[in-house]
Amino acid sequence: MAIGKSVLIGLLAAAGGLLFAELGMELFNGIPNGGGAAVGVGLYLCFVVVVCTGVILSKINSPK
Repeated sequence: MAIGKSVLIGLLAAAGGLLFAELGMELFNGIPNGGGAAVGVGLYLCFVVVVCTGVILSKINSPK
């Protein structure tokens, strides 16, 4: 069950990355083709790092 849950979370994260890349291409359409996608993926990675850091810190600081 844990493996299936991990795979599902990974697939959702990959779909989120594609969504952010597409959104970046639409929002930054003045940048050449790959540039907008790179900005979108960069924003997505920043979002993932912040969320993962918050989860890790909440697990460390929570009483057992």
